[in-house]
Amino acid sequence: MQSETCNQTHEQERRTAMKGVVYKFNPESSFTEEQVKATKEWSLMMKFERGEKPTLDELERCFGDLWHPDGYCDATVRLMGWFFNFRPYFRRYLINEKYTGWREVYAYSKTAARRLNSSPSRILEIVEVPKK
Repeated sequence: MQSETCNQTHEQERRTAMKGVVYKFNPESSFTEEQVKATKEWSLMMKFERGEKPTLDELERCFGDLWHPDGYCDATVRLMGWFFNFRPYFRRYLINEKYTGWREVYAYSKTAARRLNSSPSRILEIVEVPKK
């Protein structure tokens, strides 16, 4: 019993030591940690943790504006009661779109910000916001 508690504590420490954050925000969720580790979001987070660069296709599966507008705008993913925060790995950009004006998004790069947008042909300008 004590070793199981020790293992859970060690796993919690490892997850919070990661630069990005993954945690269960809904205690009612039946989605287990093993199931979370099988998701594309988890594999992308681990890729970032190892310092590897993701492909645009990998980013599109989690952050495409058309299917994942929250992920595209604020670099977070909510999945079956779990929260993934990718902001430490992304840059902040202001995008000026033809009909809607300026909006703030988080993206891995300018290329990703344009490619993951639902209507990239309407983008007039992309400006990176410097970190404080």
